[in-house]
Order: sequence, then C-alpha cells, then structure tokens
Amino acid sequence: MNLSDALLEVGLLLGQPGLALSEHGTCRLAFDGRLEVDFELLPDGQTLHLSSVVSLLDLEDATSLGALLRANVLGSQTGGAYFSLSPAGEILFERQLHMETIDLTGFTQEIERFVNYLEGWEDQLVSGDLTSSTNQDMLAA
Repeated sequence: MNLSDALLEVGLLLGQPGLALSEHGTCRLAFDGRLEVDFELLPDGQTLHLSSVVSLLDLEDATSLGALLRANVLGSQTGGAYFSLSPAGEILFERQLHMETIDLTGFTQEIERFVNYLEGWEDQLVSGDLTSSTNQDMLAA
C-alpha cells in the first residue's frame, strides 16, 4: 500500500486532512491530547516505524524494567510492539509496519492497536502498577 495515500486517509479519519510525511520522512500525531506517536519511513521505503516516548521510569528499579522486558517476549503484552531504551535514556514503545503487506483497513487497525497498547502501558507506568494483566484490557480499549 502506498504510505502517502494511507496517511492522507488516516488524517481524514482523525480530522487532520493533508496529513503527510515531512521531507525527512517523518510526522508526529497526537492521540487523546496526550499520546504522541512519531511515524518515520525507513530507508527501504516500505517500512514505517512507529515510536512514542513513554513515562520515564527510575532506571534503578529492576522490577519495573523486568516487567517491560517480560512484556516484550513475543510481543505477548505489547500487541507486537516492543520497549527499548534510547541513547538519551528515554523508554520508547515501538513498532514497525511493512507497507507492502498491508491494506488501508489493516493500516488503520494496526495504528489503533499500537495506540491502545501505548495508552494502556502509559497508564500503568504513571500509576506504578506494572503487575496487572495487559493483554485483554488493552485489546478491549
């Protein structure tokens, strides 16, 4: 699927007509006024990288970091996304979409799924409760 067309359609759905990547191959969308998701087209021209900075954790807290690492296993609690640590020490929630294997419906569903999981994890990180089950709660969002 053509990424430019897909972004235009998503922009219309979100009330942001004319949504497009910048000359650098990036754009940022805000969801619910609090969740910012960066979209970046990778050099292969077919892979869209989604990322968002999530609440910063005390990096000394092994329990919190362990919970995030366990969530990464096979994407079981992240909807196929994953957590990573940026060079600046920010915890990122990331996902890649391969545009050549996805249609518009799938594209919008994957963005919605990413944002739902992001919101669920953000809520857990802010509350400090990383022990609750995330799979079903976030999918129902």
